[in-house]
Amino acid sequence: MAGIILLLLAQLANAQESDQTATTAIPTRPEILPNRWEEDWSVLADPRVPREPFDYLKYIPLAPSDPKTYLSFGADLRERFEANDTAGFGIAPNRNNDYLISRADWFADLHIAQQVQVFTQFESDFAPWKTMLTPADQDVLDLEQAFVTVTEPVGDGTARVRVGRQQMNFDFQRFVSDRDGPNVRQSFDAAWGDYADGPWKFIAFYSQPVQIYNLGAQPFDSYSSGAFTFDVVRAQRDLFGWATLSSYYAYYALDNAKYLSVRGNERRDSIDVRFAAKTNSFDGDLEVMTQSGTIGNDTIRAWAVGSLSGYTFSNAKWTPRLGFQFDAASGNSNPHGTVLETFNPLFPNG
Repeated sequence: MAGIILLLLAQLANAQESDQTATTAIPTRPEILPNRWEEDWSVLADPRVPREPFDYLKYIPLAPSDPKTYLSFGADLRERFEANDTAGFGIAPNRNNDYLISRADWFADLHIAQQVQVFTQFESDFAPWKTMLTPADQDVLDLEQAFVTVTEPVGDGTARVRVGRQQMNFDFQRFVSDRDGPNVRQSFDAAWGDYADGPWKFIAFYSQPVQIYNLGAQPFDSYSSGAFTFDVVRAQRDLFGWATLSSYYAYYALDNAKYLSVRGNERRDSIDVRFAAKTNSFDGDLEVMTQSGTIGNDTIRAWAVGSLSGYTFSNAKWTPRLGFQFDAASGNSNPHGTVLETFNPLFPNG
């Protein structure tokens, strides 16, 4: 009998040890994300996590009793060479241009007990040898982001408020993006709030889009003002475990806007609806936006539609994906009329 009891106790101890090992699995290192403020490096508080160079800068603990209170430093460098032949499409003079676009940014990210985040990021962007610069090409030195986020549980969900200079994007970034494609990313001086509860997520923000003065030739020459604002109210619902339905209303206000046929104060209302689905092999979305409002003495009536879908051969070598993309938008049919049908893409990814 004593032998049976000892055997049972040994088995129980092994089971408890296995359960404890399973519940304390080694955390996974976070991926480097396009928006660096979304990364969580508190996993480095666990000494079992494999170390890499510069981890001592990614995670600097500030409260030994709370691994979620820490300071993180980081930097990014992107260099891209572009060659354009007949960039004017036969309309403008044919000026071939080969050039480099260079983007560097560095940041400090302070986290306090999963409740407060203070993030600051600087940028330095150049386009050597490019002959026709735009505001998206160059900003020699500037404040890219600087915001404070407060996160609190509310009811059964989580509420978050973020105030300051920040970058944002929705979905495939057709109409609202951080403009990662060109060289200078799009920032907004904004007050942002969101609330997530189960399958629901709600977002609302007021913003003044950041603009670059004099093609970014001088340090810290970006600005925003009440003459250019962009505000959004958005709702999103997860469906069936494999689909998402979202919709938002956006108000775009720009003083002294200029189009080919009309100029004046632009006040544009946009309503967007998007359905997206993703299974093991198939992914696809359909997004539609309608716009109304006024510019000067003219009325605005415009629309756009976009779809991106694909099938991934997950069992094939290199997992190839076959995709299809469709995009269309309205244009102005009568430049002498009183209705502007030109679609405003808002803040596309470029």
